[in-house]
Amino acid sequence: MTLQKKAAFFDMDNTLINGSSSFYFFRDLMSDGSVKFRNLIKLGFDHINFIRNKTEDSQAMATAITQILTFVRNKRQDELLERCHQFTQALIRKKAFPKMLYRIEEHHGMGHDTWIISAAPKEITSQIALHLKMTGAFGTVGEVKNGCYTGKLESEPMHGPVKAQTVKKLAASRNYQLQECFAYSDSINDLPLLASVGNPVVVNANKQLVTIAQKNSWKVLHDLK
Repeated sequence: MTLQKKAAFFDMDNTLINGSSSFYFFRDLMSDGSVKFRNLIKLGFDHINFIRNKTEDSQAMATAITQILTFVRNKRQDELLERCHQFTQALIRKKAFPKMLYRIEEHHGMGHDTWIISAAPKEITSQIALHLKMTGAFGTVGEVKNGCYTGKLESEPMHGPVKAQTVKKLAASRNYQLQECFAYSDSINDLPLLASVGNPVVVNANKQLVTIAQKNSWKVLHDLK
């Protein structure tokens, strides 16, 4: 008989870390002149709204993806991964919610697999998962040819229903029983993900998502700082 494992799936922005990883990445790039301040202004306003409203705006997400794809076009993937490795170490230290890091450790202590599943670039999610000794990560994937980014997406952004579809495929390949698994998210866009597992946890959410969680008897986590 094949042993069934349990897993916990974590959204990243405003769930594991306080704010938008894409905004922080662009701000880091600005420090050495790779990105100009004028390119950060729109992302900055979207970032403020993201934290204030506790939800992702689809147009803001599209803007961030477009800016990232424009920035990485023709750049080498190995060089960007090295930059992300350094950036994510500082991001975890400065912006990660301690209570969520403890949650990850709790799941590891129970023998659960842990995954990040986020609309953020795969280069960022994978490096954060690596630093936190998680099982792996999913994110939005930019197309790469001959070691360089083309400036296009390889597939749909890892957002909304795509997250739930990804988790279901992963569960089938890893022999997870989804009714025994956990999912953590702050976003109403992740309702399909939260509804796909037996133990959904609403984190740092706005009033609308908290109301839905309470009606469904889902666990709600507040005060993560």
